[in-house]
Amino acid sequence: MNEEHQADDRISRLEARLERLQQRLAWMLGAWVLSLAAVFALGAAAQSKPVPAPDQEDVLRVRGLIVEDAAGRARILIGAPLPSTPERKRRDPATAMVFLGEDGADRMVVGFTPDPQISGKLVQRISPSVGLQINDPAGNERTGYGYLEMGRVVLGIDWKNREALTLSVDDRQGFTALMMQGSEGGYERCGLYVDNQTSVMKIAGVDGLERLILKTSANQPAEMLVVDPATRTFEDVMKALRTPAEP
Repeated sequence: MNEEHQADDRISRLEARLERLQQRLAWMLGAWVLSLAAVFALGAAAQSKPVPAPDQEDVLRVRGLIVEDAAGRARILIGAPLPSTPERKRRDPATAMVFLGEDGADRMVVGFTPDPQISGKLVQRISPSVGLQINDPAGNERTGYGYLEMGRVVLGIDWKNREALTLSVDDRQGFTALMMQGSEGGYERCGLYVDNQTSVMKIAGVDGLERLILKTSANQPAEMLVVDPATRTFEDVMKALRTPAEP
């Protein structure tokens, strides 16, 4: 009897365990069906939702942007044109990014650069320009690189009140030039010019008068022109070297 009772007890335990396993399997099948239905539903929703064009994804369209420092002062302006803000000293428009000093002076401009400020005054540029402009703490231009709409690429390094060194390439007039001058005195104390036919080097005095010119042109002898400051006349000293000496 004991053996029969023990056998019946084992069978009962096995049946209970089997029932529990069946219940778990039923729960797992139900969860799997629900998961599968959710996946199909999400897939259908994704297919029905319009996919944004590649050039419209993560695009922020604004007319202007003002970046402030910890003190709440406008320090970076971006706009087309620049957004108006009382912190900026200048009021002229520009399509660019401008970095302001703490006092509101334009310190660096990237884009369609505005007219330069020299000795506190705005000076009209000979042509609209796009490029980079760097100013001193007062907002006066000290260096810049840009393309002028008139067809000239220019790299300039300035004194406080005037140009110091200018490197330019002019498409319309067809020349390359390097010009240097002191902080005072005559303009263009030293210059180099090259076009398709001629190469020239000029050296001038403090008064701006050209004192020495080296020149060579296509199919022409080289010239060294020395200037007499009193008469302001040129003499080609190379000519004597080319002329045979008299017996």
